Amino acid sequence: VDGSTEKGKRDLGYKLCKILRHDAIAFGLMNMDEEGWVDYSEFCKINFIIRLRIQQGDPTITDQILKDIFDGVYSEEGKQRIEYEMDAQEWEIVRVRIKQGASLTRIIPGLGEDAVTADIIDKMQIKAVHST
Repeated sequence: VDGSTEKGKRDLGYKLCKILRHDAIAFGLMNMDEEGWVDYSEFCKINFIIRLRIQQGDPTITDQILKDIFDGVYSEEGKQRIEYEMDAQEWEIVRVRIKQGASLTRIIPGLGEDAVTADIIDKMQIKAVHST
């Protein structure tokens, strides 16, 4: 990923979406809450963001560029795929999450989710299961 070009920023955005959707734990985002939020400081520790910042040097991948990526500035469709919350006083990003399509990595009791058992599957007459 080349963070200095528009295409590189678009590619970085897609990579970040994939991480938040499907690979959060593999990239060390162990403190994602039940709604998919992760602290921005933890998110910025993802190893390839650090590598880009070191290899290409700040200000190539700045917080503002990441915010623009989150806002969909470099997306071909202009869609915001990563949602973020700002600290109202400091005006800094506090936490981020994917807007849709995250893989369920755990069952959260009490939030309407139940483990899918073989008995449940046997009673279902479906061809595919998709969750967003």
